[in-house]
Amino acid sequence: MSFSFGHYRDFTRKDGSPFSTVPASNPSGDVSKPEGVLGYCHLEVGKKGDVIVVRLGRQRVLDEQTVNKISDELLGVADRPGCHRLLLDFSGVTQLSSAMLAKSVQLHKKMVSKGEKLRLCGLNPQLRSVFATTRLDSLFDITGTEASALEAVAPQSPPFAQKAI
Repeated sequence: MSFSFGHYRDFTRKDGSPFSTVPASNPSGDVSKPEGVLGYCHLEVGKKGDVIVVRLGRQRVLDEQTVNKISDELLGVADRPGCHRLLLDFSGVTQLSSAMLAKSVQLHKKMVSKGEKLRLCGLNPQLRSVFATTRLDSLFDITGTEASALEAVAPQSPPFAQKAI
């Protein structure tokens, strides 16, 4: 998978090299950067099929300035005409402020107003507990992993056609 980062000090690839804001070449087309998506400092944005996958890369999302920047970037992704299915991956987040919870609700409302879908994944047990305590787990469609979330939103295969004998 190839994703783009803008916040170098927080992210490195498995081989230790930094991520780049320049889209990586991906001839298979499995994962690509949405057209025109550049300049995100706090998000990792990629596309898998027709799902835009956004990973929050900060370990702790607590201060107001960071929350506002992340929110602006998330709303910018959601505003894209091609954003029909949005997956927000929290696997890199250990702590979240109540302000970020409110911004997540705002993002949910934006997607619903467009008639589109938002799904969350990668919540650690502490964050899951926060979502449950605030009853946001009933608002959001939450899945354990990115893979299971992508599988859940994959278009259903058409039924097998029966051959006439």
